[in-house]
Amino acid sequence: MFLKNIYRIVCFLYRNISTFLQIYIFPKSKKKIFNRNFVYFSYKEKNDLFRVNLDEFIYEKKNDFQSIFIFDENKIKFFIKKILNKNFRDFITNKTGFVYSIDYFSFYRNFHIPNNQMRSVYANFFHLDKPYSKNMLKIIVPISVTSFREGPLIIKKSKPLVLKNQEPNQDDLFSFLSNKKENIIYAFHPSKCFHKASVPIKDKFCTQIMMQLNPSDKWKINSKIFDKQDKQEPKFPELINIFDSYKPIA
Repeated sequence: MFLKNIYRIVCFLYRNISTFLQIYIFPKSKKKIFNRNFVYFSYKEKNDLFRVNLDEFIYEKKNDFQSIFIFDENKIKFFIKKILNKNFRDFITNKTGFVYSIDYFSFYRNFHIPNNQMRSVYANFFHLDKPYSKNMLKIIVPISVTSFREGPLIIKKSKPLVLKNQEPNQDDLFSFLSNKKENIIYAFHPSKCFHKASVPIKDKFCTQIMMQLNPSDKWKINSKIFDKQDKQEPKFPELINIFDSYKPIA
């Protein structure tokens, strides 16, 4: 318990200090930053995001209930540039006041967890992302996740930082679902709202892309993003990535 309390304090200090520094070092528009009152937003891409046969790629079992797709470096860059094209990047900057570095990419599939084995496997309980800046943004692209049956990512949309129990009112939740054209992209601040990966029903699964974006001096891609795709999402990214090199996204 003592160590957990110390960890919470460290996370609290890190989150607030990194947030403060980013606001005064990196913003393209402080007015937009200080006027933000949202925790998530969505964007519909006018063109097809991508058509890809996932059977062509290595499918790595991470644990009994989650697998990830492993891509070569060029394919990851293809996905990033296709999703984070200039129109969407401009939309994000206009919405948040920041430009970002893309520091983590994961293309994964979550499976059903039986009740008798229920535990935290793929962040499937409501939580806040603690060791991160409040400005950190996550991009979610659901693929054929058309209903709650497939286990979409869900967030608490009103009073997002208040959670009285693990079963909030359904009217207070928002699910990141695919649309018919599968061209919808979601973004949210995981340190500013409770969220979780819901569990698919039996014989269903959730396939989606997740990217971690951190405020930066320009839009760029972490050069180690290929090596990190089968690793756990890095915590304390501003410290962990301090010596990493970057490449322009364009």
